[in-house]
Amino acid sequence: MSTNISKTKTAPTGRFRKGTSGNPGGRPPGSRNRAALLMESLFEEESERLTRKAIRMALNGDSHAMRLCMERLYPPRKDRPIDLRLPPTQNVEQLSSALSTVVQAIGDGQITPTEGEKLATILSMQQDVMGGADLDRRFEAIEKVLFPTKEDEEAREKAISEAIVHALEDGRMRMAQRQRERENPGLAGKETNELT
Repeated sequence: MSTNISKTKTAPTGRFRKGTSGNPGGRPPGSRNRAALLMESLFEEESERLTRKAIRMALNGDSHAMRLCMERLYPPRKDRPIDLRLPPTQNVEQLSSALSTVVQAIGDGQITPTEGEKLATILSMQQDVMGGADLDRRFEAIEKVLFPTKEDEEAREKAISEAIVHALEDGRMRMAQRQRERENPGLAGKETNELT
């Protein structure tokens, strides 16, 4: 008999053994309670009559029925549109100005503190996005300096070679001028003035 007990899922007390279940697959997903299904079907059949009755009771002064009807017909609004003119928010200074406008509107009673908090959160998120974009631009500039591409190196070499060519030409012109000055000392002041 002990071999039968070890093979069964229940203990001698009639309960399931630890780690076993009477329904290993569990309740199927999406299945609904029979009582809930019954109540739902009854309500579907009588919903129109119940609605008319609640409206009649509300019209006759029943405050509970009136509240029920009003909650269904005109539910409380969670948010309202805010008419608050904010300055442009393209940089940190403008964001700071916009935040000052929000604080002033709260102080003036134009918006509620909760609405102001939501606006401040939105402005803060925009500042974070702008800061992230600025950080990306800075990193790209640093990477260009530390790890230049072939095109960057070629452009740099071209600029350096052009600067060297200009310096050499300028040096040749000065050497030629000095040579002329040595050969003809009377022209030294005239040519210098004409060059400058």
